This record gives sequence, C-alpha cells and structure tokens, in this order.
Amino acid sequence: MLARDIAREKPAGANIAGYSHRELDIRDARALEEAMARARADWIFNCAAFTNVDAAQTQRDDAFAVNATAVGAMAKLCAERGVRLLHFSTDYVFSGGISGFYSENDATGPVNVYGESKLAGELAVQRSGAAHLIVRPQWLFGVAGRSFVGLMCDRARARQRTRVVADQVGCCTYTVDLARAAWELIERAEGIVHVANRGKVSRFTLAARVFEHFGVAELVEPCTSEEFGFTTPRPDNSALSVCRAESLLGRTLPPWEDALRRFVVERQS
Repeated sequence: MLARDIAREKPAGANIAGYSHRELDIRDARALEEAMARARADWIFNCAAFTNVDAAQTQRDDAFAVNATAVGAMAKLCAERGVRLLHFSTDYVFSGGISGFYSENDATGPVNVYGESKLAGELAVQRSGAAHLIVRPQWLFGVAGRSFVGLMCDRARARQRTRVVADQVGCCTYTVDLARAAWELIERAEGIVHVANRGKVSRFTLAARVFEHFGVAELVEPCTSEEFGFTTPRPDNSALSVCRAESLLGRTLPPWEDALRRFVVERQS
C-alpha cells in the first residue's frame, strides 16, 4: 500500500528499484545483501512490516523477525555500505495513556506485541550506526492495499450494517500524503519524525464519514472496544503531533477530512 505511492510520488529524476514481498523476503539476510548490492542505492526505504496486530499476539516470533531482526540486519548493511535508511514505524510504540498528541520525544510504552516489535525495530536502527530517518505514521489507508478505511468503503458500498469502536482515537494517514512528505523529509531530517494527516479522529467518526459519502449513514453505529470484543489491547489515544514534520517541510499537512475525501474519490475512479 505505502510502497506503491512511494514509487508513484517519486521526484522527477529519481531512480528506484522496488521489490515485492514475493521478490524479496527481508528476513533472508543474503537475499537482502544481494538486492542492496544490485541497487547501489543512496537510500533504502523500508516499507515492509508484519502489520496484523491480532496475529502478532500469537505469532510473536514472526512479528519480531520481520519488524525487528530483519530491520536490524538491514540497518547494519546500510551502515557498512554508507547507505541511508528510511524506516517506517508506527504510533503503536506508545501506550495511549495521554489526552493530547504524542511528540517524537515522548516516552514509548507499547501495549501489544506488534508495538513491541516495531519499537525493537526502531532501536535496532538507532543502534546500527546507519544514517537514518524513522517516520512514524498512523492508521494508514491507500488505494493499493487493505486498510480500515478501505474496509469501511467496501461495507458501505455493499450496504452492510456495521459497528465501529468509538473509544479509540488517533490520526489517520493517506499514503499519498505520507509518500510526498517522505520524499521531502529525506533531504531535510534525521532521527524520528511523526507524519500523519492533521487532526484527531475516532475510528467511528472515520467510518461515519465514509458511510455518509455513500448515503447509508444509518447503517453504521458506535460501540466500545469491550463491546466489539477486541482481544488484543490497543492504545485508546495514540494521536501523533506533526509539528516537527510541518516545521521541517515548511507547510501544513493536509487535514484528515481532506485526505479521506481524496481517497474515496480516487478509489471510486
């Protein structure tokens, strides 16, 4: 989902070599080293991740193999070759125990295995010695992949009655906007930067806007996480402050309402 828009939004004159999961398993250190040798890249963009939050709870070894061990090996290779690394992390490195927005300097404290594995990946990059940029987005949605927002579009179009949790709030991130920001930030930033569409929103409000667009607002209703039956803990509020990103970019990131509208239009075209 993200890699497609990274490729589509590349600046004029940039040459890229992209690999699908089938073409390159980043857990295979030899294959990874060979791919890097062929590419002779200035930057590696790591868009690969084990992102199934519920599956990670029972497949801890698999989640850590992709999100931490392989990332560490990639970062080490980057350090050895003098290649810079852009690694995409997540808001789930935070506990969700605040009322406002998390900044890049706030203490981490993941509440599930997925968040633990992604935090371990961040630490592996930081300890590798590689020149790097770690970007933390949140609640990704894009035309090329599966996402919560995409699922809501499918259910609204099919006129399926839907319950959505209203007690989880955060920021959402359209992969087009993330890709554009990433290409700009590699020339201006290092360390950790939060990138998301501006504004805090609940999952239910996102779904309600989608159902309204399709003219079936009456088919979506709110519920609590407990009522929905989540077995994996998730942050109640992991909204990300994008102040540092906006300062580096010299512009305001698009608000979530605008991003959602553009996504729905593009998905229908």
